[in-house]
Amino acid sequence: GASGAANAASVHITDFSAAEYAALTLNGLLSDFEADGSDMGEGEVGRGLSNDVGFFTTIGGQGTGGTVNNLPGNTGTQIALRDGNVFGRSTQVPLGGSWYLDSNDTHGIVWSVNTGQMFNMVTFAITDAAEFGSVLRASTGGAEAFLGTEGRERNGAVSLVTILFDEMISDATIEIGHFASTSASARRTNDGFSIDGAFAGVAPVPLPAS
Repeated sequence: GASGAANAASVHITDFSAAEYAALTLNGLLSDFEADGSDMGEGEVGRGLSNDVGFFTTIGGQGTGGTVNNLPGNTGTQIALRDGNVFGRSTQVPLGGSWYLDSNDTHGIVWSVNTGQMFNMVTFAITDAAEFGSVLRASTGGAEAFLGTEGRERNGAVSLVTILFDEMISDATIEIGHFASTSASARRTNDGFSIDGAFAGVAPVPLPAS
């Protein structure tokens, strides 16, 4: 694909706004995980999940948070589809559905973005990312940003992540991981987060005000 370190990217993280999200997601492909939930049901779905916007996989590891300890039969080694509120995680995008993708207390989620179309923007909603000092990495373009700033530490807090690339590309890799620092060896495994409304498409001009 067209991805590579030469493609600069910038990461923008704001409190979730339905109006801002709607203004961003006008031209591209979106997954709200409703079809996945209907097809596969609630619970662990394996190490990876493929849909219209690409492939989601766990970074690996086994968490030790409440999702692992308090949901019978949940191993905390795979990503999961959830329906409803689970330890502060819930659906974040008002699309009339309730399903979302849960990191399930693993080290995190990697989204290999590929829609079959060119794009220059990726956006999604995320809950609970601030609780463990997570780092978000967009490896296409080398962009990196800490989640968990500007008062988003509260349980169940929802943030809108928007990643802008400086040119049209065909694929990208977005890593949302448990990192206490930028070192991969500093991953923590004690909490989880959820993502919803995963979208890849063409950024509107001008961009909506944050």
